[in-house]
Amino acid sequence: MSPGVVLLASLIAGGLGLARLSRGEDRLSRLATPLLFGALVLWVWQVVCVGFAVPGVLLPPP
Repeated sequence: MSPGVVLLASLIAGGLGLARLSRGEDRLSRLATPLLFGALVLWVWQVVCVGFAVPGVLLPPP
């Protein structure tokens, strides 16, 4: 599977999950939303660095 497809699918799934969690009023939703966002940022960073073979000098993987 190409990195572009993985990146797009990850962003769509993460965005939908974040939108759903952000509407929650309970404590778990308020805690899970920033955790999911942080995990999504790290995942996208990793997919971009490894999938598109970005040199480690320009953008090191997390």
